[in-house]
Amino acid sequence: MRVSGVTIGWLALDGLCFMLASTFPPMLYVAIALDAVLAVLLVSDAMILQKTQLTARREHEEILSLGAANLVTVTVDNPTQFPLHLALRDTIPDQCESDRSAGRGSIAAYGTFNFTYHLTPLERGLQQFGPLTARIKSMLGLWILQREIVSGGEVKIYPNIQQTGQSLISRQLRARQMGIRTMRLRGQGMPNVHGQGNGDLLVRVLVEVPSRLSKPLREKFEELAQLANDEAYPLRKSFLDKAKRFFGSR
Repeated sequence: MRVSGVTIGWLALDGLCFMLASTFPPMLYVAIALDAVLAVLLVSDAMILQKTQLTARREHEEILSLGAANLVTVTVDNPTQFPLHLALRDTIPDQCESDRSAGRGSIAAYGTFNFTYHLTPLERGLQQFGPLTARIKSMLGLWILQREIVSGGEVKIYPNIQQTGQSLISRQLRARQMGIRTMRLRGQGMPNVHGQGNGDLLVRVLVEVPSRLSKPLREKFEELAQLANDEAYPLRKSFLDKAKRFFGSR
């Protein structure tokens, strides 16, 4: 526990009164009275602060998602009848980043204070939180007490299966949009190791089309679309629909 800036200011004022007493004797009585009042306030404020027992908890998902911004909530309860001012600092795991890990505010008597931040893990596995430290200012603001109110704790970090699945689906859709297809030719692959026929052959087809068309090239594509007919191209309708959508969007 240490004195605050407010206390240092009062002590400086008291010292000034003693200095002025050498040239103006009545200031000595002012300085002595200030000493007595300040001593009583310091003792009473320190006794109240020493009895302060805050309770706190850190809340988050049981398993944090790798590479995602996971919400962490820190809640502090004040079970005393005195309002308090405090600053909190949470010690995050080494292989993590956060947008903020500190909070500052006031807690009313029998009140609650909470702050939230987002934790982004950079490595999977078991990680370790450090202590949650509170710097508490006394009711009169004369003392500051630093105390560890929540010890560290372990947390599991793994990839989010749902997000991973959505990412794979998105990649497959983008691959299809770019003309990439995978075909399965059943029975055309390598011989089965157990001697029961052949496995399947997976063929990846990549159709590369120009992303930007010059005017002459566009005219050639339009001419090709007009020459297509149902007998020569069974997929003519699908091709023309796609061509119309393609040129209509330009």
